[in-house]
Amino acid sequence: MPSHALHVCTYPGCHTLVRDGSRCALHARQADQARGSSTQRGYGYAWRMKRIAFLLKHPWCSDPFGDHPNQQVRATQVDHVVPKSEGGTDDESNLDGKCDHCHDKKTAMEDGGFGNKKKDKDRGYQ
Repeated sequence: MPSHALHVCTYPGCHTLVRDGSRCALHARQADQARGSSTQRGYGYAWRMKRIAFLLKHPWCSDPFGDHPNQQVRATQVDHVVPKSEGGTDDESNLDGKCDHCHDKKTAMEDGGFGNKKKDKDRGYQ
């Protein structure tokens, strides 16, 4: 099986060559520590129980993009309509069930992943 080509760590100023991932071991570890654990970010035991209960009550993807019309796709992700990092809560009115595809697409649109521009709250997309 062919291996990935080496590339430079994406941390500014670092010139370490990396085979897998975007950052070298040192900078990946620093990013993980700065991010905090799932519990520190509000995704501990209580969230996991709420997530399971929500998916049992809302088992189908809300299909916010119309990517799978006329078919029901199982929801595997519980999405915060207003992200917790922006003050959103775990209240059921702020939650939405999505399949992996729809959740990834929404996250990429909001966070600027997959080559998309990061969303600006006031002006739409940058």
